[in-house]
Amino acid sequence: YVPCPDDNSPYVWGFYEKIDVSVSVDVDIKVEVPVVVTVIPTTAARTDVPTNTAAVTGTSNIVVSESSTSTASETASTDAELCSSIPSYTPGVVYAVGYDTTAEDFEYVASGGYRSAVSTPLDASLDSSGIIVQGTTYQPLVELMFFASGTFEISQLVSNTDSAYGYIFVGQFAMTCSDIKEIGTGGQVYNGSLDGGWNVNAEFSGQWYPIRVVASEAIGFGRKRQVGQLTVGMSGQYDVVGELAQSSTSSVSSVNPASSLVSFSSVNPSTKLSSADSSIYMDSTKSSNLINHTASLSSAASTYSVIADSSLCLASSLSSEVFSTVHSGSSSSSVTYSVPSSESSSVASSESSSSSSSVSSSSSSSEYVDVYCTVQPSGKSSVYHRVVYTGVDISSYTPKQVANGDYRTAEISETVSVFINEGYTFLLVGTAALDVKEVMEVTLYVQGPNMLLNVSQTTGDMPENSFYAFVGPNAMDCTDINKIGTGGYSSSTPGGSDSWSIYYDLSQADAWYPIRVVASPVFDFVYNIDFQIYFESEIIAIASG
Repeated sequence: YVPCPDDNSPYVWGFYEKIDVSVSVDVDIKVEVPVVVTVIPTTAARTDVPTNTAAVTGTSNIVVSESSTSTASETASTDAELCSSIPSYTPGVVYAVGYDTTAEDFEYVASGGYRSAVSTPLDASLDSSGIIVQGTTYQPLVELMFFASGTFEISQLVSNTDSAYGYIFVGQFAMTCSDIKEIGTGGQVYNGSLDGGWNVNAEFSGQWYPIRVVASEAIGFGRKRQVGQLTVGMSGQYDVVGELAQSSTSSVSSVNPASSLVSFSSVNPSTKLSSADSSIYMDSTKSSNLINHTASLSSAASTYSVIADSSLCLASSLSSEVFSTVHSGSSSSSVTYSVPSSESSSVASSESSSSSSSVSSSSSSSEYVDVYCTVQPSGKSSVYHRVVYTGVDISSYTPKQVANGDYRTAEISETVSVFINEGYTFLLVGTAALDVKEVMEVTLYVQGPNMLLNVSQTTGDMPENSFYAFVGPNAMDCTDINKIGTGGYSSSTPGGSDSWSIYYDLSQADAWYPIRVVASPVFDFVYNIDFQIYFESEIIAIASG
């Protein structure tokens, strides 16, 4: 460590670490001494949150407990900590999202203020050793949410960034039992530095704890230091239910998750298992004419059997299409089911090159696998569709209303298919405004591989939530450009800039990605409104009016 010189020092160092500690000697000299105090805590900081408060005040400083572990037992738990029954979510799934922001303020993190930033769904794998989230590069803040039941311990939180800080919220303060995306009141908070790994040592024994984990890179670190992998070490016996970040809860709300729970039991709690140490066998069995489908990963260490009730994916009571993914211990392997309810009696099995298996309708001409269409949609080539709604502003709608297309009830002032020039890598979207309030919608199917890079506004900065982007079913249906489904990627502008970075990878070759951009751009001085949508390579698109 090099001490920070005072303002009168004749020396200049290229870098230094400022440590505000000085030692004065009663003579005509002053000696500045860097003092480094190293504390190796044996426990995580824990904050008990009153159940009758709507907000929590606190500090991000670590408070080291005198006890060796932090325990949240069933007998000591309040009603605010536990869910009285199993939440209606998918077994073996963890909600994982990365945000293009950083946060060190406790209240900001506790209230979920970071959720206003640009977000990207992440892939979280779950096994007996805990949770591993990969692909978090360029996402300096990561949020994980799940409900866990059993006797288990969250032992550690580790990231490969140079400097990061972690929070673990337990109870309603993590999220409510009825809505994984809604933050409630009451529960407990653990916090600590991830530098070198954070030994949480938080023990739980009870039924269905809501748990929210937030790991943020320290403010001031550049992109090269951002989180690339986050590990939540867990041991003991536990069941987990949750929701995929790109999925809608409506697709599983009618399913009894207890019928297909994925249970995890650590072989040796003191041994950290890697994704190569475990194996999950997945059987999807159903009577009549359904095909038995088994996907497995080889292993020499341990085995976890999962019997997935086919009704989870083939429930005829669900309208439109059902999307459900069960992760299999590795972030690159999953079993994805996509079955239109009207054709659930005929099922075929196929394997994709990304180590995922898909069960889909054999007679369907166009369906979703992940967030893309496997069959070319109908429409005109080299065009995008633009609709302008007048008398409304995007700011008057909630994100959910925008996702559902509620703005479409407004009066339409313009609807047109716009030609895309050959070789172009961007769309120039513009029109002459007829009203001071307008919402502009752009829809098209883009062929992969490509990448949706960013959206920029010609005039002024983009206000917060003035632009929305949707990719997949929640953009539009593969067979009907005017029909909005559920599930897929969505994000909105954080505000404060004339450009909004998205960087969504349209990686599947020859697949067609439904894309919908909804915006209320700022007017220029002659009441024109325009913005640009940029892609990485030439846009090969189809749209219909």
